[in-house]
Amino acid sequence: MTRNITKHGVSRRGFLGGAVAGLGLMLAAKRGFFSGDARADASGVPYAGPLLLGIHASGGWDPIFFCDPKPSAELNRVSQAVASVGPFRVSDHDVDPVAFGYDAALAEDYRAILPTNRRFFEKLGARTTVFNGVDTRTNNHETGTRYVWSGKSEVGHPALGALVGAMGQGKPPLAFLSAGGYDDVAGLVPLSRATSSSSMRKLMFPNASDPTKPTEALYHAEHAMSAIKKAQEARFASQLASATLPSEKRARAELAAARASMGELEALELPTMVDLPGNNLDDIQGVMQSIQVAMAAMKGGLSLSASLSYGSFDTHGNHDRDHVVRLAKLLAAVEFAVAEAERQGLSERLTIVVGSDFGRGPYYNGTGNGSGKDHWATTSMMVIVPPSQAAKYGNRVIGGTTDEVRPKKVEPGSFALSDAGVALTPAVIHAGLRTLLGLDASPGATRFPIAASPLAVFT
Repeated sequence: MTRNITKHGVSRRGFLGGAVAGLGLMLAAKRGFFSGDARADASGVPYAGPLLLGIHASGGWDPIFFCDPKPSAELNRVSQAVASVGPFRVSDHDVDPVAFGYDAALAEDYRAILPTNRRFFEKLGARTTVFNGVDTRTNNHETGTRYVWSGKSEVGHPALGALVGAMGQGKPPLAFLSAGGYDDVAGLVPLSRATSSSSMRKLMFPNASDPTKPTEALYHAEHAMSAIKKAQEARFASQLASATLPSEKRARAELAAARASMGELEALELPTMVDLPGNNLDDIQGVMQSIQVAMAAMKGGLSLSASLSYGSFDTHGNHDRDHVVRLAKLLAAVEFAVAEAERQGLSERLTIVVGSDFGRGPYYNGTGNGSGKDHWATTSMMVIVPPSQAAKYGNRVIGGTTDEVRPKKVEPGSFALSDAGVALTPAVIHAGLRTLLGLDASPGATRFPIAASPLAVFT
């Protein structure tokens, strides 16, 4: 549910003026990230290629409770029911806000927001590929997260979002936005963490004492701000003139070019932030607001990719109580992202990837109601493609697991499960995602290669 979704035009000059003054973009310029027009490639044509939203289920989710169900009370004490929605098999348990201890007076509102697994796939299955039996080969949080989101388990490899953000020669000034998850850029693009409405508005209106009322009380009068900017420009010119090292001269020239191009950017529009009913959904409301900010930046040409995180899936205790509600909230955020992309006119460009550190062990670590599940290397991932790609890449399940959640191998071409097949790993999925997103020949993919896989999950 969204309410009060209206738009307010704001100047990109105001938005980015504050950002450039910040240390993050200063460092980005020193590292040589900016050159020429921030919106266009070498031909001068604005980037109109694929966009990416990554949503990380932080802590290690349990696919048994979601898209890789097992009809066994030993593995799922909440429900042994399994529903089929097209090719998808899902845990068919209820999502009951009252059982979560949420405000009963708002139960119907909450039910409308929090989807069951069945409802989620009925709504979005036509655009979705699910990967089951993904072998991360680790139970370490950092290693698993890095592997799932970069396709490599070794330190130093960029997130998929960084590769997308670095597409083409012209890099938008906020190319890769992050509100959590794995966001290593490996030097490809600057990383921006301003993904909340409040942080964005502070950047947009640096001279306003209250960024929500930018035309009211100001820190400095207009004539004072004009004098400050002139002094800043004079100081910058002096520093540039006194620079002796070629790298320093180049970095300062790039910063000057970045500042000049920012003044020419078109107006950015931020929507009024979604306001969910009650107080029990505040955590997921924050994720939804980050989605709104990220997509507004994408629509305005400022960003090409974003990484978001929703956590507390590390349920070593109280697994049944906590995992059901966390999954429902995560899926609510994904549904919201799809709806927001449509509202912002980004549906045909946006690919959404959902993953987690790893999975959770098939068996509980105790017998009581408060028992949990521990780390498990086998997990699932999910990719939601643009509507125009749904016929080819939607309604698909690739991979599978044994009754004890061991990964099964997959035959190339048919994707049939076979002992003679190929292991499904994050590297295999990333090789496919690079093809899907047109990254195969990009500078980032060339610098950080992933071997092609015979599975070719996105061809």
